Amino acid sequence: MSAFPIIRSRPGGFRPYPVLDGRIFPTQVTPGFEAGKEAKVPLIIGGNSNEASLMHPSAAMFDAMSPEKRDSILKTFDPSGSKGKAQAINDFITVQSVTEPDRAIARLHMRNGAPTWIYFFSDVPDGLKNVRRYDAAHTEELPFVFISPTQVFGPKDLKLAEAVNAYWAAFARAGDPDSAGGVLWPKWSDDEGQIEFTADGPKVRMHFMKAQRDLAQHFLAK
Repeated sequence: MSAFPIIRSRPGGFRPYPVLDGRIFPTQVTPGFEAGKEAKVPLIIGGNSNEASLMHPSAAMFDAMSPEKRDSILKTFDPSGSKGKAQAINDFITVQSVTEPDRAIARLHMRNGAPTWIYFFSDVPDGLKNVRRYDAAHTEELPFVFISPTQVFGPKDLKLAEAVNAYWAAFARAGDPDSAGGVLWPKWSDDEGQIEFTADGPKVRMHFMKAQRDLAQHFLAK
């Protein structure tokens, strides 16, 4: 057994986390993929349009950044100047923490010879629109995957949930989501094709959010 705890404290209480113990968890995720040590199995990976809901970034956090970084974020995430710095930093943190790491993992897994599919979930259920400031929060796709619970679904949400569920069922059955939701979910390749689950249904996206992902990759590499 590991000699290290699997629960660690954080502000506001305790929460379970994987802990690197050198045995069960010998390395972090990205280095493991970089070394080709991941299981070479079909993979679905993705996230939502407001993964920053986990961190609650603020305008003050944006103001604390260097002028160079602030300018780069505003230029890339708010080119029209219509969002403001609070939403710009929220969108940047979403991409830096999930959207770009998804792409990095997909690139590595493909390089290591395993098929990968990426999704980006941006629909907000009708029943939550009045409480969501910046689109789909962390884990908000899960009720769509399992079509449960449905209390906050409107008609367009239920239709999307049926499509999402069909993709996941096809993947569980055959290791390939294929076109179960109505459009072919492209396997990750150098074309960087993926799927976005929108209020209008599944949409295929090529080189999706490339500028935003590239900027996040740039800062992550520093």
